Amino acid sequence: MKNRRELTAEERAAARRLSDAWALYKAQNPGATQEWLGKETGLGSQGAVGQYLRGAIPLNLKALFAFCRVLAVDPMDIGPQIVAGAPAEIVAAAMKAGIVRNDNAWPFSFDRVRYDRMPESQKRKAELMLLGFIAEWEEAHPRETRRAG
Repeated sequence: MKNRRELTAEERAAARRLSDAWALYKAQNPGATQEWLGKETGLGSQGAVGQYLRGAIPLNLKALFAFCRVLAVDPMDIGPQIVAGAPAEIVAAAMKAGIVRNDNAWPFSFDRVRYDRMPESQKRKAELMLLGFIAEWEEAHPRETRRAG
């Protein structure tokens, strides 16, 4: 068996985010399997998909876009450094195809890289705080909440 290089911290983080997106997709689509995902993405077998999801092999641009197209997630949410390092014309074509959304999707005034550097425990605390603020606003503004659906 060929020795593989160790993934970087960012590559491992991208694999975790991909795995989380897959878990969410499976929860919403109970019949989905890794074998199905391999066929839908064109990336091959269940084994290949599993290696990406476990972080055994690093995501590349083709795999990132394929997974995100099928899972209906923005590649910037999974592998922002991969997208940032891609040629502009490829990213533009992916945006036109609806695979990559405009980076303006990040709703905060601070750079997402700062958030991505935080440990998962701190991200969870920030998420819970934000959800508390949202719930407070929704309670104070029930008419706007109903309209948003």
